[in-house]
Amino acid sequence: MKVLKPTVIVFFDPPPPFGGVRVSSTQTYSLLQKQDDVEYVSMQFSQPLFNFVFSLFKKTPTFFRAKLILYQVNGVLSINENRFIFTILLNKLFFKKMAFRGFGGGIKNAWIEQPYFTKLFQTFLINQMSFMTLQTKSDYDFFLQNTKIKTKTYWFPNTRPINDLINVNNRGKASRFCFVGKVWKEKGIDLIISAAKKLPKEISIDIFGPITEEAFNEYFNNHINNNQALVTYKGEIGREQILKTIANYDALLLPTRWITEGHPGVILESFSVGLPVIASNWNGIPELLDETSGILIDNSSDTDLVNAIQKLHNDNIFFEQLKKGAKARSYFFSPESWAIKLHEWILEQL
Repeated sequence: MKVLKPTVIVFFDPPPPFGGVRVSSTQTYSLLQKQDDVEYVSMQFSQPLFNFVFSLFKKTPTFFRAKLILYQVNGVLSINENRFIFTILLNKLFFKKMAFRGFGGGIKNAWIEQPYFTKLFQTFLINQMSFMTLQTKSDYDFFLQNTKIKTKTYWFPNTRPINDLINVNNRGKASRFCFVGKVWKEKGIDLIISAAKKLPKEISIDIFGPITEEAFNEYFNNHINNNQALVTYKGEIGREQILKTIANYDALLLPTRWITEGHPGVILESFSVGLPVIASNWNGIPELLDETSGILIDNSSDTDLVNAIQKLHNDNIFFEQLKKGAKARSYFFSPESWAIKLHEWILEQL
């Protein structure tokens, strides 16, 4: 007699296609599907409530046989939205266990700033979960110390696959730098532009990512003259092009001050091709980037960024050490090992 495998529904809550949440959540789901002792079924969650209810109705047989519902959530504090409240009540009504994987950073500060009764309600909703995972260690440590939250909590960092591509710099020193991400002030584009004006002209910086016309005019029109470092906007690149693109550079720049910055996937992608990273000492970034793989900087002015770029440019031995360290660092954040851990946490609840 054939033994039926337990079913787990994975709710996706992805932002627009360029976002790292979509990449990471899809990657994890694909790896979970390779486990042969659980049936994992996906459902789109980021849609109007009526549409979601209709799509859930169409999958009624799957819902009734599911043992656990796994939310992949872009931000833990969105749990008090109507769609969460509806599905949590529905799951409780039919005795479904629940868990969620939270993305992003800075949750601790956002949690502290919430009104008291909002915090109480969110605590109640979180306590309906069998377990939750948080992306940054700082948020993980905070929630462990919050005695009102009883839900079992795990640390689950961002991950990226290890690949065979490797940065090969034949120029002898770091001179080509790049930025990949949303091109706006909160990601540190203003610091990159102002830093470039203080760098020697043999250094170039290329910018990749989505941008508004307003931001383009503000940052890239007539801001650099021929006696200064060259900054060029290269447009958007597809997800499948990112690794091949950044492998042609010497280091990644990410002087971000985005308030919910967690574990930027582009840092892990840079590690995977042996690319050192210069990034902000901000939110969860220090959990990824250490002294073996790059340089952490203050994001309040361009001074640290200028010094870090010049350090890589002028110190060839240091640059080569960071290249090796970046590649070695990527192995800790391989998605396969972390997906297995998530699968094990799920099995404990089935």
